[in-house]
Amino acid sequence: MANIVLRFNTNPKNKDQLIGFFKKRIFFIVNNSGVTVNPGEYWECFIWAEKPNYTLVKPYKKVETEKVDDTIKKVTSFNDVLRKIETYMKNNPDFDKVIFDENNKSYIKTKNLKLKEAYQKYDSYIVKKLNDMIVVRPILTEDDRKEWRQLSQLR
Repeated sequence: MANIVLRFNTNPKNKDQLIGFFKKRIFFIVNNSGVTVNPGEYWECFIWAEKPNYTLVKPYKKVETEKVDDTIKKVTSFNDVLRKIETYMKNNPDFDKVIFDENNKSYIKTKNLKLKEAYQKYDSYIVKKLNDMIVVRPILTEDDRKEWRQLSQLR
C-alpha cells in the first residue's frame, strides 16, 4: 500500500463525484471514506485499489497548499522505504507482511519466530516486539542505524 498526494476536482461527467489525476492516471475516492473532501483541496491518500482504468484512494490527511511540495517529498520518501521493505520481504519464508507502528514507520512481521531467534538470525536488522508481534526492519536510513545501535546495546 503506497501513499499519494492528490488535488481533487469535480468530475465533469458526474458533478457529485470528485476526481484526481496523476501521471495520466485517474483517481476516485472510495465510498464511505470517512472524510469530507472539497473541490480544489489537496489530500494525502492511501492507494486503496488499482483497477484497469482508474485507481481508488482513501484520503486521510488534508494538505495545506503551501505545504504540498514538502508533503510530496515526504510521501515519496515513505514510498521508497516501503518499496525497499517489500523487496526484503520477498522470497523469505520467515516474513509474513508489512505492518506499521503508531508513527507510520514500516516493519516486517515475522512468522513464528521467537525474539531470541530473530535477534540471532537477523542481527543486522532492527528487531523488536511491537504489539505482541516480533517485527524486523532492515537498516535503510541513518535514523534506523541509530535505533539499531541503541537496541543492540540492550541485547
